[in-house]
Amino acid sequence: ELLTLLTAKDQEGTTLFLDKLMEYFGRNQNILPNQAKDLYYKLFRSLEEAARQLKLTLSDKQENLIDALEKIFSFGELHQKLVRKTEAFFQAVDNTAEENSTIFMIKDYISQKYMNETLSVKDISDHVFLSTSYVCTFFKNETGQTLNQYLTEFRMEKAKELLCTTNMKVAMVSEKVGFANSSYFCRSFREYYGSSPESYRKGNNEDEEASEEV
Repeated sequence: ELLTLLTAKDQEGTTLFLDKLMEYFGRNQNILPNQAKDLYYKLFRSLEEAARQLKLTLSDKQENLIDALEKIFSFGELHQKLVRKTEAFFQAVDNTAEENSTIFMIKDYISQKYMNETLSVKDISDHVFLSTSYVCTFFKNETGQTLNQYLTEFRMEKAKELLCTTNMKVAMVSEKVGFANSSYFCRSFREYYGSSPESYRKGNNEDEEASEEV
């Protein structure tokens, strides 16, 4: 329902939806915190999907959703975060020009093919029917990042998500995000985040246990 309202750019309907959601949780105090977080995770993902469909650029689009939710300890905080992100969404609808269609095509293609270890700049340029040199220059001018920087960032975010939400071995995570060599993946992960995949997972699990105790 939220995704439908957002993609229709129905701000009034979205506000009503959020008000009803707040009222529902206010009446049902027996809902477990993890149940609430699970629902709100899906709502945040719906918001991200709506932005993707409308080709909108949100200022905090690179925020790791799982990390952000783990730092929230009350329903009120959870709901207000969704309200703020929704307001930012409609501000983007009103004030931000739609992302260049070529940039959107490139990013969408990467989101579908990032797990392919052989994905190259040439593959991406062929997909948008432009020369490799032009695509590289164009993407850097439009986004401030090189294509390889964006691809690495995208893969690292996906790796973090897998480490946080699954028990998948690091070698499998490496494979899932497009690294043929797990040692190279571990080295890249450490350079990017300052810790090994194993240390990041352990630290995240400890934070989760602490949150549950609170």
